[in-house]
Amino acid sequence: PVEFLLKQLKLNGWSTPMLICVYRAYCLSHFTYSAVMLTSTSAAAKYEMNAFNSRLWRIMGIDDQTAGSYKLLPIAEFIDHVCEQTLNRIMADPNHPITSCQPRNLRLNARFPFQTRKANKAAYHNSFLQKFLRKLRNDSNSQNARASLYLV
Repeated sequence: PVEFLLKQLKLNGWSTPMLICVYRAYCLSHFTYSAVMLTSTSAAAKYEMNAFNSRLWRIMGIDDQTAGSYKLLPIAEFIDHVCEQTLNRIMADPNHPITSCQPRNLRLNARFPFQTRKANKAAYHNSFLQKFLRKLRNDSNSQNARASLYLV
């Protein structure tokens, strides 16, 4: 697996930036591909992903501060970041099935274009679409609130 690969490359004298390139290409690409599903995993699964990520950082010889200088995020934050980018891309495309099927908010003073439904189950409540639509709605409300502060 990737742990063995990184250990062998480090033993062969690869520098930290080269190891980070391998880490990004091999590990983060898997997390990027499956981020939409991984955002709603259990706390135990998220703990395991974080432990795996910490092991890889330890093998490469980087700590949190060094990771920040290479713009590497903890895995939960990375997954959330990828999901936010994915949702922004979906929202920008009016022909995407999610934006065409999502019920519109018809209130005149609505700040957010879609209605978000109450979730009955925790799994649905934490799913990609519901979780990040709520975040987008809350962000747009806070931005509008900040904008109204400047208008006064």
